[in-house]
Amino acid sequence: TYRVNAVYTFNVPGFRRHMRHSKLYINGGGSLMQDVTSHRSLWFYLYTISAAKRLGCQVMMYGCGIGPIHHPDNRRRAARICVISLRDFHSSTELASMDVTKPEIVVSADPTVILPASPRTVADGILETFGLDPSNHFIGFTVRPWPGFKEKAPIFAAAADYAYERYGFVPVF
Repeated sequence: TYRVNAVYTFNVPGFRRHMRHSKLYINGGGSLMQDVTSHRSLWFYLYTISAAKRLGCQVMMYGCGIGPIHHPDNRRRAARICVISLRDFHSSTELASMDVTKPEIVVSADPTVILPASPRTVADGILETFGLDPSNHFIGFTVRPWPGFKEKAPIFAAAADYAYERYGFVPVF
C-alpha cells in the first residue's frame, strides 16, 4: 500500500539482508524495550537495533515505550540504544534513571492516538459487526494481563461503571 520494503519481524536473515541495503531502520510502536514479559524479547529488539547500526543504517525509535527494565545487565544493554522519540513521560523517566541523556530525548504523541479517524461508515460497520449500536457513545478500554492485573481489574470495572452511570458511555473492552 505505501510502497515500503518491509520484512517479517522474526525473519532474521531477511532482516539482515534488507538492512545492508537500507538507510533507515524505524523501530517502534509499543513497549518493546522491557524485560517484564521476557528477557528474550528485549534482547531480540536490542539485537535488531545494533545489527541495523552495524550494517550502516541510521536507527530511529518511534513511538516507543521504555520499561520497566529490571535486570541490571538488561538496563546496561538498553542504555546504549539510540532513542529519538518516546510515547510517554514514564519512558523518559526510565531512560533518565539509566543515565541516558543523548541523543536528545523527545516525548511525542503515541502514534495510535494521532492516526486519522476512519470514515464514519467504516467505524459504524465495525461496531455493528460486534453487535454494538453506532448511535451510542462509547468509552474504550484496552487492557492486557500483567503481574498484579487481577488485583487491579476491579478498578477498570469501576471506571467503566462510572463512565456509563455518569455520562452514558457504553464501555467497550
